[in-house]
Amino acid sequence: MERDSSDEALNVVQEKDLTTFEEITEYKALLLGSTFFPGGLENLTAGKFAATRDDDERNRTANAEAALRKLTAILDRYQEQNYLLDPYLEAIVGPPVRALQQCTFQSLKGGEASSQIFDDVQRLARLLYHYTKVRGYKTILHFFPHTVDDLVPTLGLLESTIDGQIKSTWKVRYVLLLWLSLICMIPFDLAKFDKGSSTSSNTTMARIEHVGKHYLNSPGKERDAASIMLGKLYQRRDVDEEHLRNFLRWSRTSILPPSSPSTFLVTGILQTWCTIVKIASVEALLPLIEAIRSLLTLYSSDEEEAADASGGSEFVMATSLRDNSIVNKFKAKMACRLGLKILKPRKRANVLPPAMLMFGTESQERAVEKDFGEEDVPEEVDRYIALLIDALQDKDTIVRYSAAKGISRICSRLPNTFIEQIGDEITGLFAINVANIMSAKEDLSNVSEFTWQGCCIALAELARRGLLSAETLGEKMPWIERSLLFDIRRGAHSVGSGVRDAACYVLWALARAHDAEAIRPFAKSISEKLVCVALLDREISLRRAASAAYQECVGRLNLFAHGIDVIRKTDFYAVGVRRNAFLHCLPQVAEHIEYRHAIVEHLLNTTIVHWDASMRELGAQALARVVRLDFSMLIKHVSERLIAMSSIRDPFTVHGALLSLAEIGEDCRHSLSPEAALFRQKAFGTLKSVVKPGPRASGTNLVLRAACQLIASCSSADSLATGSNSWKTFVDLTLDRQEEECHFAAAKAIVAVSQLQDQTKRIRSTIQGWKRLNIAQSQSNAKVLGSYSFLQYGEALQETITFLISLVEGSSPTKSANVETRRNAYQSLADIFVNLSDRWSHSLDVETVQQIWKCLLGGMEDYSNDARGDVGSWIRIACMQSFQRIIETLTKYPCPERVYLSQSICDAICAALAKQMTERIDSVRTEARKDFLFVTRSVAGTSTHIAVPYKEKLNALFPPEQDEQLSDLSYLYGKIVPLLSIVPLRAELLKGIVLGIGPQRETVNRDLVKSLTAFLSQSEADQYDTSDIVKDLTALALANVRSNRLFVPCIQAFNVLIEEGIIDDRISESGKELKCITRMLDMATRSVNVVKSIPRLLASVQFTTNLLCITSLQSGVITNKLKNFLLHPFPIIRSTSAELIYVQGQNHLDNFTQEAEDTLLSTEWAQASISELQPIVDELIRSLSLES
Repeated sequence: MERDSSDEALNVVQEKDLTTFEEITEYKALLLGSTFFPGGLENLTAGKFAATRDDDERNRTANAEAALRKLTAILDRYQEQNYLLDPYLEAIVGPPVRALQQCTFQSLKGGEASSQIFDDVQRLARLLYHYTKVRGYKTILHFFPHTVDDLVPTLGLLESTIDGQIKSTWKVRYVLLLWLSLICMIPFDLAKFDKGSSTSSNTTMARIEHVGKHYLNSPGKERDAASIMLGKLYQRRDVDEEHLRNFLRWSRTSILPPSSPSTFLVTGILQTWCTIVKIASVEALLPLIEAIRSLLTLYSSDEEEAADASGGSEFVMATSLRDNSIVNKFKAKMACRLGLKILKPRKRANVLPPAMLMFGTESQERAVEKDFGEEDVPEEVDRYIALLIDALQDKDTIVRYSAAKGISRICSRLPNTFIEQIGDEITGLFAINVANIMSAKEDLSNVSEFTWQGCCIALAELARRGLLSAETLGEKMPWIERSLLFDIRRGAHSVGSGVRDAACYVLWALARAHDAEAIRPFAKSISEKLVCVALLDREISLRRAASAAYQECVGRLNLFAHGIDVIRKTDFYAVGVRRNAFLHCLPQVAEHIEYRHAIVEHLLNTTIVHWDASMRELGAQALARVVRLDFSMLIKHVSERLIAMSSIRDPFTVHGALLSLAEIGEDCRHSLSPEAALFRQKAFGTLKSVVKPGPRASGTNLVLRAACQLIASCSSADSLATGSNSWKTFVDLTLDRQEEECHFAAAKAIVAVSQLQDQTKRIRSTIQGWKRLNIAQSQSNAKVLGSYSFLQYGEALQETITFLISLVEGSSPTKSANVETRRNAYQSLADIFVNLSDRWSHSLDVETVQQIWKCLLGGMEDYSNDARGDVGSWIRIACMQSFQRIIETLTKYPCPERVYLSQSICDAICAALAKQMTERIDSVRTEARKDFLFVTRSVAGTSTHIAVPYKEKLNALFPPEQDEQLSDLSYLYGKIVPLLSIVPLRAELLKGIVLGIGPQRETVNRDLVKSLTAFLSQSEADQYDTSDIVKDLTALALANVRSNRLFVPCIQAFNVLIEEGIIDDRISESGKELKCITRMLDMATRSVNVVKSIPRLLASVQFTTNLLCITSLQSGVITNKLKNFLLHPFPIIRSTSAELIYVQGQNHLDNFTQEAEDTLLSTEWAQASISELQPIVDELIRSLSLES
């Protein structure tokens, strides 16, 4: 059962963590240099403002902005590891803070310099905000000054932003409000700053309060800073209870009708009260506790309670923000903080430092507590806990997380009996809407993932603080284990990722807070489930979370079997890539028998029936690799489960089961054991019991593909001989599908079956009934015809090849009009050739091979177009790939007796590939480049007996060591164009160059034009010069005069040569070039009045006017031609002709008079009628002296 495991060596991307502030030197130089600030921050910090500014203020500002962007970009690198900045914060935060302080002092002086100073304030504030974003405002605020002198300028600057005296950004206001929140804490009476103010509204206290209230209604970050500032203001000792009552009264007035508060104002008020309750003293808040608590119930889901809080009559208006997540979050925060205010702190002996937990201290010794009794707990606490428990079921994660933290903080001040009651209440939430709760298999389909996640987070927070006793874990652990695998399918997807993540958090916290004896009863179950989640969960974050929880448990508890070895195999990086976790890490962990059964059950119950098809596919592969570890012990149980699952009507389950059977069957193909043969026979027989999916049922294509994969891996001569024809039914159903993946799956099944059983009758039936097939069936059968194995049963080989050729030949009555069918037919021709392997020369005669070559060469001329674009490119790519595959087979298994690849065919193939290398479509050009190099290097070998006369030229142009450079278009074209000097390649390559240049002036391929003009300018006389390309272009245009696809690009190619100076006055009147150009002019201007193609007309008029630069053609050759364009029925042709004549007249005509110029510019060529333009055109021609 062993297979090559080289495919398991999957690369795992290792993420590089930063270890220090690597750019500190560069950062300080940029920060303190003169680029960021004129004169440097050090001078500004010392109060030395630049007396003069740079003359070019715009350049100075641009340089400063560039420096600021670079500074912030450096900081952004440390967003996830911001602690690395801590040793350098004083050096990088201090200078801009001190500079901001000096700027605020200067702003008081006013004058003309104040606007420039405020520009400096804007830039400094943006940098300081970025510090707070990366490291947090609490850390950065420590570096701000908070002297008495800072209050007046800071407050004045903020007031200026309110009354509109200065324009500010939200970052300026945010930084100034944070600074003011620190200044507010200075131990001086604010009344001393009033300067004899007579009214209460002008006091410093009132001014600060006014600024804070104003920005509470802001939608930006300044609302957060205003809340912090007001919270710090109201904790001052000189702020009496009346100020706090007034703010509470203002809060209720602003929230309740007739006011119509915005969401920003409501959240700002609640956030402010959260801050006040957090930092204010208990004595100051106790008289206001009930009034503050009423704010919590204004938006309560209990309408009666909300009505009482809002005054009853105006209740409807007060409930408009009930479902707002930010409002509910601050309600949970306030409930927690109000509860903490009325509870006394307690010392707990059961919260031990992590270091002591590592020595296995028994939980009974940790449970010692000085219990204060229930009489110490106020009744109001019940209300807050009830509100927080309700918030655990909120639909928003931020609300549930705030509630969970609030419950744990309140519980830290409650007696153990209360904590156990709260824990039981939280655990009881798990059972809500659980059907069949007393039965062996519970139904969780109706439960709320929000409630389960909230409960898990709450239990995790309690566990993290050591508040869950070991005695209560028995009731909670079963729910935690269920949460670890919580994955409920809802419609076309599933929910529960948040629940599983929270469950990992619970186990991580339990490992840190409890000793080994408390966790020992659950260790086996926990370890198995954590391993399954770490290896088989769909989400990368959950696999990593489970891995972290497992590692924490192993490190602190040492209870898990083979813990260290499993950690090594499932580390943070290894499980980060899903495919690596499933196919590389999983088999390694399953080598430990303690985890093998749990892994197999999880794969069978969860992974291979997952809603995500990619999960089922990986799960099937992983299951096969696990079964491979102990085939004889696992195969019976696994096969019975999979066969039973395959008869279920759910397409996802059937798909996973069939895929798993197919993957295990593929392993069994390499084994000679009786168990393996028996499994393959049973698995193949499973097709009888599989419910045939409907054509429009969801997941039908997946089930059919899996069934074909099962046929390919488990078919055998005995099963085909003794079994039913179920496999034929599934293959036929698959061939009826439109998806190309189904066609490939059916082809693989046919390959396996045709190697074991003669399918000649089926082949002939398909060919004879071809006209009855619909489009999807013709596409799939064209693909499948090349998949039959003709090595053992080759009776229908010649018939199949002939029919495939007839599907693509233009003269054949059976030629398919469908592009995909023709493409598949070309691919099938190569498939047949390649599948014959070393027997190809015995099965195919020279004439048949010549027909295949000619058929593929014909496909290289397919330029079909439809609504999807150039669909013919699919056929050309298929033909190029077929050339490569067939020639590879020829060189691998040569036949020296006969010539299957003649010199003419070889030249035609090389020319066709060279032509495609100039394509505009990148995929075509890339494939052509690869196949051209392969073919030209292969046919030059001795195995094909083909002498390549231009081998040295090709080797010089395309040395193998420069193959990587060919992806550069300019370099590639520089190598392709010189191939024009090779005669066998010239005609086709010139077509490709012409098509590559393009039919429109605006979309000319300039790289190709540059390479062409460079080649013609440097070309030697015996190679390929201007006269040759003029002659060849004319011949090409003459052969395709009725085909705009080639004729228009030919005209455009002439235009390019004229504009680039390749065709100019050096052409002699008696030369062949002039005759060719004259003939080309006749073709381009023939019957222009009846031509309807706008691109052809535009290219023709451009060509005609470009010829004005050739003096030998001016004597009456183009007179009537220009008249026809200037009098054309299409307005765009008339206006374009006049414009081009004007440009050429200015540049090349000596007799271009002012009168002619005025006529061309003043005439309304697009609006005027033909009769009105007739005399104008006649006069214009006469003035140009162009008449013969």
